[in-house]
Amino acid sequence: MAGVEEVGFDETVMASASRRRRRRFITAAVDADTGRVVDVFEGRDAAGWDRLQQALDAGDPYDEVADCWQAKEKVRAVFKTGGPDQAAARLHDAIDWCEAPEAAPELHRLARTLKSWQTEIQTSIATGAHNGRTEAANAKIEDIKRSARGFRNFNNYRLRILLATGQNPATLNPSQKSEPDVPASTRRAKPVRFPPAGPPPEPSPPWIRSKGRCS
Repeated sequence: MAGVEEVGFDETVMASASRRRRRRFITAAVDADTGRVVDVFEGRDAAGWDRLQQALDAGDPYDEVADCWQAKEKVRAVFKTGGPDQAAARLHDAIDWCEAPEAAPELHRLARTLKSWQTEIQTSIATGAHNGRTEAANAKIEDIKRSARGFRNFNNYRLRILLATGQNPATLNPSQKSEPDVPASTRRAKPVRFPPAGPPPEPSPPWIRSKGRCS
């Protein structure tokens, strides 16, 4: 780190947790003077938790943020279980934590949301079904719209989505193909209008017909 006088460290999530793996962190070393990333390391040390606790103690004297953070961890623990019975127990624990009288109003609202979706959450954990791939496709669709600064034509938008997601529109069934939008009236489609025909021209005098010579 030649030329670097002061270094700051910050960690972020590299890969979210799932049933088969733990959440993975990376720590970036940043030059405090220039903002340049000096290096990136994998993992996070125990000092990060100490700094988090110190920040909560200093800026959250009534434990409101700590309660919300704890509720978030309890909800995350629901999806990190070995079976539906354990998930149901953790879900009830998260709801009870959020419904406590001393909890913040935001946690009370979260408790109502968890209770209204309780059956769907337990079914997802029991069956392993989720809409992760659907949401990933939706995120790609949003990126397509953002890169094009929006679309005003549905057929163009649909074809762009199909091409970007690996679909070949030419292989679709005829009933699935998009017909191009043709304007109702174009310059080429307008009929050609000629000026109205006038009276027939009068016959020329005989001396004009005989090139100026009188007969």
